[in-house]
Amino acid sequence: MSESRRITARDCALRVLIECETQGAYANLAMPKVLAASRLDARESALATEIAFGTLRAQLRYDYLAGQAGDRDIAALDAQVRCAVRMGAHQLLDTRIPDHAAISETVAAVRKITNRGAAGTVNALLRTLQRRRQHLREPQDLPTRYSHPKPLVRALDDALSVLGLSDTLPQLLEEDNRAPYVTLVARPGLTDRESLADEAEELLDADTAFTPYSPWGVTISRGEPGRLPQIRSAAAAVQDEGSQLVAGICAELPVHADGGERAWLDLCAGPGGKTAILAGLARERTTGNGESVKLHAIELHRHRAQLTRKTLKDFPEVSVECADGRAVKGLYQRVLVDAPCSGLGSLRRHPEARYRSFTAQLPQLVNLQRQLLNAAIAVTQPGGVICYSTCSPLPVETRDNVKSALSDGRLKLLDLSTIARQHFDLDVSGPTIQLWPHIHGTDAMYIAAFERLA
Repeated sequence: MSESRRITARDCALRVLIECETQGAYANLAMPKVLAASRLDARESALATEIAFGTLRAQLRYDYLAGQAGDRDIAALDAQVRCAVRMGAHQLLDTRIPDHAAISETVAAVRKITNRGAAGTVNALLRTLQRRRQHLREPQDLPTRYSHPKPLVRALDDALSVLGLSDTLPQLLEEDNRAPYVTLVARPGLTDRESLADEAEELLDADTAFTPYSPWGVTISRGEPGRLPQIRSAAAAVQDEGSQLVAGICAELPVHADGGERAWLDLCAGPGGKTAILAGLARERTTGNGESVKLHAIELHRHRAQLTRKTLKDFPEVSVECADGRAVKGLYQRVLVDAPCSGLGSLRRHPEARYRSFTAQLPQLVNLQRQLLNAAIAVTQPGGVICYSTCSPLPVETRDNVKSALSDGRLKLLDLSTIARQHFDLDVSGPTIQLWPHIHGTDAMYIAAFERLA
């Protein structure tokens, strides 16, 4: 391959940015596919990932600064051009990449996918930004400064205000723009986090730390987790600490059902991360007959059900069903409803999601969440428990759904504060739990729990 056609880190980053911009792609899914086809080495792959995700996290700010420098509306440019300008702005303004490389290699990437005129426009805008960057005014409004669209900032402010945390909004927006450490889970029953940390330190030359709340979590400072044998064997996985806590808290809820525990249900299981923690903990629980508690997992979408089966390959006793959780049958003493949601609690890991409208889909999502909760109530034995969670801090997906579930009198809200403190060293004041990136270092997971009344 000639040098001019050699695939570079900027080629990969630009392709992912364009796919996110024009096709609604998810960066965390698009990037691995692009890198696999590129055959870049580990160093260049890391550079491509940093450039793409760093650009996405500060996209509105880059539009503002590059537009100010060049007296142009960057958002009005063709998709390939505006993505390239943003990518070049990220390198010029927020990295240590030399200016000549930031500009020339970005322009070269543009030239490979579009016409010479587009490449010339990118070159001119980036060189103007380079000359004028010392004299640019940073944006003062929160949405542009932290690159969160106005409707999203209002929604997050409302969610914080409900809990008396409105003054921490800038810290939350800033934390959304930080690249989080990779968090691993040592799946209970398959491995432990001491051996997982040792493996990461030896094979990845990474600094490691145990997560402060989850007893199964390990953070790593660097390296590709897929290189670890325990990741490849599915004894461990990449999983945010907040998600680990959902499964852990669900497993610790007190059950008072006649006959004790016999069956657990994960109503929205795919792709199986929380299910795997529940499976390991269920294996350690026994029924009155001395048998292990049975875990049943339901997932609506076929490909996610297949991922769940793959995740649970070392738990053959777990049954995985591809079905609609709203039509579930049976009787269970412990039920997890990790409901589909807006996903606004994981903006650190999915920076492209912030630029997509979430308000239009909320009514449909809330309706689905309430239907799933009602289905869970119907199959939970009196004295049994339901754990409800979302990766969203929005009241309409959290507190409002809890209030709705309590309105028909079949449930009692459980206070999670004692379980959180005693089992997970997590200090919370209310009956439900709202985690935050800027306070807890996790995704913004919400957790509530109920006991089913007679």
